[in-house]
Amino acid sequence: MRTNKYREQGLLTKQEAAEIAGCHPNTVFNKCIKGDAECTMIDGVFYVTEEVAKQIGEEARKFKEEQAALVARREEMKKRVEEAKNKQLTGGNENAD
Repeated sequence: MRTNKYREQGLLTKQEAAEIAGCHPNTVFNKCIKGDAECTMIDGVFYVTEEVAKQIGEEARKFKEEQAALVARREEMKKRVEEAKNKQLTGGNENAD
């Protein structure tokens, strides 16, 4: 059918590309819409090559790692603020009765 014809040319739908990239199909779609990824639109369907799918996957992994680092930093900052509040409430003297 039509999809097989494009697959023979090395083009993948967003669903197939998402499986290769290891991300959600909307990630592929958004990259195509924003122009961040090289894609082809045929009959209203976005197609990407396998190389582009792998590139999107790599970018998605980097983004997830950055987000995890930010969450860890945010938690550390919350912990520090709590410690500072507790220290302020006790007047900095932890041995106070």
